[in-house]
Amino acid sequence: GGFNWKTPQFSTYSRAAAAKFPKVLLTNVDVNWVQCIGEGWASPLTGFMREGALLQTLHFNSLLLDPNDLTGNKNALTTQTNFDDYSTELQMGLRVNMPIPIVLPINDNTKDAIIKSKEKKIALVAPTGKVIAVLTDPEIYEFRKDEMIARVFGGWDKNHPYMQKWVHAGNWLLGGEIELLERIRYDDGLDKYRLTPEELRGKFKQRNADAVYAFQTRNPTHAGHAHLMQEAGN
Repeated sequence: GGFNWKTPQFSTYSRAAAAKFPKVLLTNVDVNWVQCIGEGWASPLTGFMREGALLQTLHFNSLLLDPNDLTGNKNALTTQTNFDDYSTELQMGLRVNMPIPIVLPINDNTKDAIIKSKEKKIALVAPTGKVIAVLTDPEIYEFRKDEMIARVFGGWDKNHPYMQKWVHAGNWLLGGEIELLERIRYDDGLDKYRLTPEELRGKFKQRNADAVYAFQTRNPTHAGHAHLMQEAGN
């Protein structure tokens, strides 16, 4: 058995209701991750990593799943990490590639506010001030930055932009499942091209595609990229 890609799940909370929950202010990168998780691109994750999932990623570059609940650990990724209740039976599960941590850093003040509130729902707020998602059953744990940088990047470079983001982020990580309040849009003229996995599968079916190739570039397409895409199409 395998697992099904998660389609976008939208919260039943209104923006006004969600705004009453304790709030976490997101960075632009965090918003990108919220979209990635909420639309299903990070499946089987349905939220920011809890500590157990993060440790699997750091040490094994993958996650272990039990989608058919053969070992009673079907919900291992979506429940509070408990290091006193570890099941070796989960090792029989399905291993899914997951080499990059998908985490949400928070600072001391935010951590204290969440703990003091005792709320099980957290409002995720974009830099614009708009609540864009609700995080459920929060799990707060230490952001061991040096360990994460060493294991993910295999070295240290003070000029590396993502290392800088982690170094200057808060000292805690917030895990928990998320639901979008609405589809995330950037109003940059490109939203119509940002399709969800479900929508893309619909496109493939509509075109009767028996093969699909994808190309992602981190910078504007140049001649080499164009050649690769053309050759793949041929």
